[in-house]
Amino acid sequence: MASPRRPDDLGACLDDATVARCARDDATARELGGFEAHLDVCGGCRRRVEVARAGGDRTQAPDWLARDGVPVRGQTIGRYLALDVLGRGGMGVVVAAYDPELDRKVAVKVIATDGASGDDGSEGHLRLVREAKAMARLSHPNVVPIYDAGTCGVGVFIAMELIDGTTLGRWCKAEPRSWRAVVERYREAGRGLGAAHAAGLVHRDFKPDNVLVARTGEVKVADFGLVTGDRAAPEAARAGRVSEPVGDGDLTRTGAIMGTPRYMAPEQFQAGAVDARTDQFAFCAALYEALWQVPPFAGDTFAMLAVAVSSGELRE
Repeated sequence: MASPRRPDDLGACLDDATVARCARDDATARELGGFEAHLDVCGGCRRRVEVARAGGDRTQAPDWLARDGVPVRGQTIGRYLALDVLGRGGMGVVVAAYDPELDRKVAVKVIATDGASGDDGSEGHLRLVREAKAMARLSHPNVVPIYDAGTCGVGVFIAMELIDGTTLGRWCKAEPRSWRAVVERYREAGRGLGAAHAAGLVHRDFKPDNVLVARTGEVKVADFGLVTGDRAAPEAARAGRVSEPVGDGDLTRTGAIMGTPRYMAPEQFQAGAVDARTDQFAFCAALYEALWQVPPFAGDTFAMLAVAVSSGELRE
């Protein structure tokens, strides 16, 4: 009896063009027989064909970004196949994707570098590369690990562990939590943040939405897109933009300050140098808000919040 054939007995994995042909059944009988023989033993390629069939023949489309900047299901991002959008923000879009080489799901963060994301191309590229390199230096159970980074279509990407869960902010609001449970989750996030500081890195945008809570309970700090070396120069602090509004009003400012106003330290409002204490301030502001359900500093506008934070005017 002949021994079972292994994937490497059938040649290399299928390229994108072949995957598209298999999805369309656009091949001769002989070719199709060879493809099917490979698919019988290669789960990664089989999944790629299934995804291409489900999403249509889009594996070769030059415009892999939809009009709103969200990758289309079934499109390729590097070697990864986009599945579902997980979230969007000022730093890009995050999608669940499939890695055919390792036969697993991953989270892929994409920043368009053609202006679609609102960032200058070179700036967006440098931010993402910086994030990948920074997080690759960290190996800690409370930090999301990075697997890969590269370019694709009109953007750049990083692939990381896909966390099955939610953000720390949503976790706190999902149901009534005891203060002890909230503090324990933040304690774990603090360990991850501390690991970054031990590696000489400053996150600069620590907030509940940048911390993930897995269904199994693990807490991991993510989104180091604004990360920089300890004691960054003021010039670095002034580059970039505020990543979200302070409250109901739109307080996003382009080309002014990096960070999220509700959690920013005084030195960030003043475009000064940052260090580990900047992250500690954001950590404390986030924990205060989680325990009291209101931010520690009042302010409906960016200017009002800047004054309150800089002068240390806590809510009564």
